[in-house]
Amino acid sequence: MTKARTLADITIPSGTPVGTTDTQTLTNKTLTAPIISSISNTGALTLPTSTDTLVGRATTDTLTNKTLTAPTIASANLTTALTVAGAAGTSGQVLTSGGSGAAPTWASPSSGAMVFITSVTASNSSTVNVEDAMTSYGMYVIIATGLNMSAAGYLQCRLKIGGSYQTASNYYWVTNRGMAPASPSTGSGIDFIRLSDGNSLPNSTTYGMMLTMYLPNPSSSQFKTTSTVVSGFDANLTNVDFYNGVGGFRGSSSALTGVQFFCNNARTFNGVFRLYGIANS
Repeated sequence: MTKARTLADITIPSGTPVGTTDTQTLTNKTLTAPIISSISNTGALTLPTSTDTLVGRATTDTLTNKTLTAPTIASANLTTALTVAGAAGTSGQVLTSGGSGAAPTWASPSSGAMVFITSVTASNSSTVNVEDAMTSYGMYVIIATGLNMSAAGYLQCRLKIGGSYQTASNYYWVTNRGMAPASPSTGSGIDFIRLSDGNSLPNSTTYGMMLTMYLPNPSSSQFKTTSTVVSGFDANLTNVDFYNGVGGFRGSSSALTGVQFFCNNARTFNGVFRLYGIANS
């Protein structure tokens, strides 16, 4: 039989007894699995109504849809598009400082700014096409590095005008070898532009040559021209040599949108071709 408890069995606390409906302040109490409908303090703490994770001061958390006011960020790792004042900018624009106290803005590159556009890698290739709409800049530059061939030979190109690579015999060019400036090579009324003279490109991956080609006003209706410099070790791998020349295509006023590189006698070649744009003045 269970003995009935009496008042004598209860230890009377030294403080004020707690009532079930009284408004009281509790100190040094442990609440086990409490259900609290609201908390009143000097400030208001709002808990999420759905399942969520509270952010700790020293924990690693992912924040979504948050606005940071005047934050100090030691480093940033961006995995999505960067937006400034709600805008992500347009292709080709750069982020420009607004000065002290002003927000940065997206702006087109200033005159003379060189902007990388695309790259193409040749790996035992018979042709390489470097292409772009070529409407954003007044000057384009192709820089190629590590050029070498399956057998010693020379490099040449054709231009993509009016949407297709021109194979008609309307090309004109002159190439001057740095070691023999009095004996330039010329071509007229043929179907390509020669960029180096003789068997100049080496067939060694150790001694690759470099190329720089300028393409002025590619979207204009003017005569399409190129200006090219090729430099590096010659095919004999004994001399440092260079070639400079100009070339062009007559017979079309359409826009230039690409350059196709290839070698004589169907040789394959290697190298990396990078296209840059230089901003309009």
